[in-house]
Amino acid sequence: ENSMMEDTNSGVYAMFSTGIKVTGNRFKNVDKRKADGARGQFVQFNNVSGDGNEITDNRGINEVDKSYSEDLVSLYQSTGSASSPIQVTGNCFKGGGPLNTSGGIMTGDGGGGYAVVRNNTLVDPGAYGVAIAGGHHITLADNRVFGRRQSFSNVGLYVWNQSGSNCSNNTVTG
Repeated sequence: ENSMMEDTNSGVYAMFSTGIKVTGNRFKNVDKRKADGARGQFVQFNNVSGDGNEITDNRGINEVDKSYSEDLVSLYQSTGSASSPIQVTGNCFKGGGPLNTSGGIMTGDGGGGYAVVRNNTLVDPGAYGVAIAGGHHITLADNRVFGRRQSFSNVGLYVWNQSGSNCSNNTVTG
């Protein structure tokens, strides 16, 4: 809660965990080149599962030529529950790229499910704003994506079974 992370390989990385809350933090200039070329997120959940997981009310900025990000938020193979989906809400992020695979909020990557991505604002997030790349019972609702034309820009939002896992019962609204 309420931490500042600047000029790091990644901000918060949670793996094989449950009940993770990332709230009210500030991120500036993540650069995956600072270590082994992995990571590059403000927040990544990797195989996070169960009840009580959330990424809420965080702010982040990546400045051109000072950052090198992957996804700003990644829910990799992460699954909440039907009664307590992973919450990604009220975040505001600016800047992504320069990779044509980098972007904003990624869900369902490698599978996963039971997640709600709601009321987030993304400005120039990279190749995409908000995405479902597989998984089940994922809701994208009332998000705002603004992007200027850049060499790596592509779409505001997508649902695309890229991971080869089940991709079903997902909702996009607002």
